[in-house]
Parts: sequence; structure tokens; C-alpha cells
Amino acid sequence: MQKLTYGFEVYHDDVDSKSITTNLKDGKKKVSNWGTFPDDSAYLDANAYVQDSLKLLDNLELILAGRYTYYATRSDLSIGDPTFGVFEDSGNAVTGNIGMVFGIVDGLNLTFNAGQAFRAPNLNDTTAVAVTNEGIDAPSLDLGPEKSKGIDIGLKARSRFFSGTVNYYFSRITGLMTRVPLEKVYPTDEEVPKLYKDIQKSYEGIPIFVKGNIEKANIQGIELAVNWVTIPFLPYIHAFGNLSFTRGKDITNNQPIRREQPINGLIGVRWESKGDKFWAEAYSRFADKQDRLSEGDIRDPRIPGTTTDPKKYDPMAYSPGWYTLNIRTGFSLGGLTKLMLGVENITNRRYRQHGSGVDAPGINFIINLSQEI
Repeated sequence: MQKLTYGFEVYHDDVDSKSITTNLKDGKKKVSNWGTFPDDSAYLDANAYVQDSLKLLDNLELILAGRYTYYATRSDLSIGDPTFGVFEDSGNAVTGNIGMVFGIVDGLNLTFNAGQAFRAPNLNDTTAVAVTNEGIDAPSLDLGPEKSKGIDIGLKARSRFFSGTVNYYFSRITGLMTRVPLEKVYPTDEEVPKLYKDIQKSYEGIPIFVKGNIEKANIQGIELAVNWVTIPFLPYIHAFGNLSFTRGKDITNNQPIRREQPINGLIGVRWESKGDKFWAEAYSRFADKQDRLSEGDIRDPRIPGTTTDPKKYDPMAYSPGWYTLNIRTGFSLGGLTKLMLGVENITNRRYRQHGSGVDAPGINFIINLSQEI
């Protein structure tokens, strides 16, 4: 048995951009053809892909896939600094993946995948002047693409009373894009181009960053999921949950990667009436404390701490752990019409997911009415 899937996708941006600065004292306005991006910037990302699934044996399936990517960027930086001229960048890449599903015994499968990934720098990465959580992003003209190679291997099990998965993954990334303080790129004021000096004047006192490529970084982790565990002798009660553990390391700078997520997951219990006319569940979402921070995390005001200086030790620099208690219930109103009611964060706990810019909602109520066709 063979299943062939193929296709293509094209993404294109044409940007009309301008900024208007108003002097509040005299009301005079200054118009520039550079808003977030230089006016008349353009970006193209085109992809073609193919995947072939082959049933080699009754218990062995092989999956082969490939993708071709082409990208092109054009942006007139002379609007801000004539010495830069028109920035043009383009490139292409071919990536491939191979996967396997092997049936060890009935109800237990071994899965394996090995593949490559590629991300081209886009307009936002290369030519934007934008306010971020750390400061101001400035044009980054020497930025290259991100590339990665990785594997994952796991087990999937299913029986009358149990179904679940456990999966380990590892990725080696080269050229990982990250923010770099402008003063690291241009150590002396004489070296700083006019374009960046103008940005510094416009945002006086705010740190300016360009993006650069880290040579090497590793990301690895384990994911565990237990789905619809039917409790023996209680056929209408199920338990479910998942757990995720991630570790990432910037090998070049010997530090964690930015926004590395702590251990997090979900656990719950669900009851269903006979015939699935009514169900109710209680569950908890949770995350551990995260104090493995990169220099970018320490500079990030969204992550708690008393300083944004990566060189200073700060015992208060971490995202606290948290959990929520939640309940939901659902009814069948006849046919394919369904009503769901829920209450999330019942204890009204204040918490923030690591790397998020806002606190999560307090206690909130959900009503959902759906009609399937």
C-alpha cells in the first residue's frame, strides 16, 4: 500500500509603510517613508513538498518526505541612510525527513523520525525597526537562515483500559536567530552607522538590538501523554494527563536558550454518561518554577527579577510555578447540537506562563454552543 501527498505554498508580502511624528508643542508633523519597515519592501517565501507513505510489511510503515524552499527579500534602506542602499537577500534549501512506524506487538508501536528543518530570515528579522519587550529591534543585514537536524523516538500503546505515548526528541540547531546588543556589534561610537545613530536618537535611553546567528544550540526533551485511561470496574470514569520536559542550551555562549519552558502538564478526571449524552470533567494545568534563564531572559521585563543586567546575580530572577483548577461539563441537546459550560482557574490564582507578557486570566466562565453539520 502506498499513499503519495504533494503540494506547494506561496507567501508574498508587499509593504506600504510610513511614519508620522507630531511635535506636541507646535503641532508640526514629520512624515517618513519608513514605518516599521522601509516603504515598498517585499518578501517572498515559496515551498514545494512531497511525502510518500509505504506499507512495507503488515507491521512496518515507512514515510519519506522532502521540501524545497526559496525566499527573497528586497528593502530600500537608503530611506534611512543613503550609505546602505537597497538591501536584497535570497536563497534556497532542500530538506528531507524519514519516518517509521513499527508494530512490536498488537497495541504497541515504535515510532522514529529523523529530519531537517530550515527557516529563512524574513522582513521582520532583517529590516524592521520595532519596539519589543527588550528594547528596540534595528535592521540586521548580515542575518543568515536557521537550520536544524533532529530525531525523535517513541512508543505508542493502546489497549482496552489504556492508551498513551512517550516520546524523546533531540534537535541540533545552527544559525539560531537571537538578539544582540548594538554595542557588541559596534564597540565604539565611530563605528556605528548613521542609520543606527538615528534610531538611538529617536529612542534615547532605550537599548538597541540587532539580530545575529548563534553557531550552535541543542534542544531536547521528553513528552508523555496518557489519554482516556478507562478505570477497571468504573467504565464511565476516565483519567487523562500529559507532561512535558524540555532542555535547551546555547552551546556557543554556554547558557540556556531563550524562554526555555519548565516542566508543565495537565491532569484530570472525566465522567461520561451511558450513550455520551452528558459528561463532566475536572482537571488541573500546572508548570514548575523556571530559573534557568538566558541573558535575553534576564533583559526581558516580562520575566520577574530586580535587574536587567545579565552580569549581575539576581536570586529573584525566575518565573514562579503555578497551577489552576478547572471544571467543564457538556450536554447533547439533540442531534448534533452540543452545549459546553466551564469554569477555569476556580481559585482565581494569579499566574503567568514563562515568557508571556501578561498575567493569565483569573476565574473565568465559558459557554460554548456548537452545531455539527
